Amino acid sequence: MAIALVSAMLAAAMPCEVLSADGGTPGDGDDVVLIDEDFNRATEGEPDNVTYTGSIDDITATQGWTTTAMGSSKGAYVFAPTIAAVTLTTPPLQIGSNAPLKLSLTMAEYNNERYYTDGDVTISMITTDGSVAGSMGVELTYAGYKQYDVAFAAPLPAAVERVMISYGNGGSNRKLFLDQLTITQAADASVEAVTADKRKAWVSGPREITLNGQHARVYDTAGRCVYEGGAAATTLTVEQAVVIAEVDGVIVKLKL
Repeated sequence: MAIALVSAMLAAAMPCEVLSADGGTPGDGDDVVLIDEDFNRATEGEPDNVTYTGSIDDITATQGWTTTAMGSSKGAYVFAPTIAAVTLTTPPLQIGSNAPLKLSLTMAEYNNERYYTDGDVTISMITTDGSVAGSMGVELTYAGYKQYDVAFAAPLPAAVERVMISYGNGGSNRKLFLDQLTITQAADASVEAVTADKRKAWVSGPREITLNGQHARVYDTAGRCVYEGGAAATTLTVEQAVVIAEVDGVIVKLKL
């Protein structure tokens, strides 16, 4: 029933006008903060005298973090590998699959009164069964504390619920100091009423959708056409809270 109504709406909606295809930078006002940790509960330890005792829950505002090796300095979690890389994993988060997962990490590589560059940090998405659903590397490019912003593109793999940070120092004595970790995702991103098994349109950012096919039309809920044209990895910025995309005959209702 719902699909028939949508199809009728699509057939009646003409003419079509382009709405900022590949234009503009989506705002992040609708992002939801999934976790925002500054490790300010860590009140002991210094950069050259790291504290290795205690529990990760002692220094985090949210309970449920896990780590393979505890380390802290005032206001920071410290990765201090010996042989194997050290990992830090967030508590379970309410992560959706239909919007990019954005991470902001403020961190620095340090040892013996000196900051370093060229260190490598790995960010991974972890599913409910503990497997790695996807990873990306971050290279430290500044000798000191710097904010590094990364994102996993939508659609995300299903069942992602945690984020894991991993750092190995290549056998040196360097350590990684993580001062701040913020993870956000677009609010209320969802996909409904897909008319075929293969989805060809999805929420790719706040007020942003991506189309992938040969030809597409996008409509608001009043039936007005807001885009018609090519759809090969086309990104649209939309102001509507709900749009209906038809790509190569596949109809998707997208809630942003």
